[in-house]
Amino acid sequence: MTNDREEKIKKIFAGSRTFAVICGSDAGEEVLLAKEALGEALRNSGVIVYQLPERLKSFGDKWSAVLPPTENFSPLYSTSILIPKSRFDTKEISYSDDGNNISINISSAKEEIAKDSVIFKTIPAKADAVFYFTPPNEQLSAKISLPEEEDKIIVLSASDSASFSEQVFEIIQTASLAGNLEKTRAPNLLLASLILGTNHFKNNFGEKTANLLGDLLRLDADKKQIDKITDNKKNSFVRLLGRAMARTSPNESLKSAWSFVSWQDLEKTGNEAAGADFFREIAGKTKEISAHQPVFVLLWQKKEGVFGVILADYQEMADKLRFSLPAENKNGFLECGPYKNFTEAEMKIQNALKEVV
Repeated sequence: MTNDREEKIKKIFAGSRTFAVICGSDAGEEVLLAKEALGEALRNSGVIVYQLPERLKSFGDKWSAVLPPTENFSPLYSTSILIPKSRFDTKEISYSDDGNNISINISSAKEEIAKDSVIFKTIPAKADAVFYFTPPNEQLSAKISLPEEEDKIIVLSASDSASFSEQVFEIIQTASLAGNLEKTRAPNLLLASLILGTNHFKNNFGEKTANLLGDLLRLDADKKQIDKITDNKKNSFVRLLGRAMARTSPNESLKSAWSFVSWQDLEKTGNEAAGADFFREIAGKTKEISAHQPVFVLLWQKKEGVFGVILADYQEMADKLRFSLPAENKNGFLECGPYKNFTEAEMKIQNALKEVV
């Protein structure tokens, strides 16, 4: 961590009492677990923490043994009822609660107050500081009012030098949040994120990762418990891979092979919370086993729309597709979307392929 970043974090914690911990709607489990760990460590220090988006049921079920309960995770809304003062002579305002409904009672001297005379104004909850996993999402503005000051927003993103779990642990140490951390669920959550982010320590296992692993084990993280859960994750990967392979079909004229994964497929295999990295792995394995064409396209459906990942055998072909779609190059995979539906996604990618093959 740089000195500037360290000072920024210390300054944030010195002047903030309400925090928002946010990630993208398509975040993978490594990110979701790191987000949960940061939220747990923050709450352990006595501050108010909002976590967005809401936890998916499939993710909650899979990781229930290490996740904290979700009480008070969501931000509180404040709703104002505006009544035109010049039109009504308000005498008394009270409320009653019958156990099922709250009644707001307003006495007016001039005329009765009709529903079309009242304005409802919802004010989002306010956060003093925000931690983003991946860049900010503007769609959150309706749920939470975010600080404008740059020094109160920290963005954590994928890095070759530090995993999400390493970045979160650095924040915990810098902000002096480590006290009694072993009595929380944060060490298990960070260990789970670290295991997924390193593919069970097969990738990017250097001195920093080894030191973090030792720190987490000293904080009573239960590796056997995490290994048991991640074995279930492997089974869910295999189930979805089988569906992707079964759905693979060639398009000879466009020198491509295609596979489609619906939202129902994700639900049935327990992969609703899977992120883009998961589908890159599915695409790579499917192409290797069953898609014998220069180009392979995997389309999958999330609640936000349809996304795609494309593998091309030739760099020149990949470059042309990237600019034509457009798409982002993520470690040799082209990622595109979201599209409204499978039809739109297929049409746009096919049109791009026609310019290449």
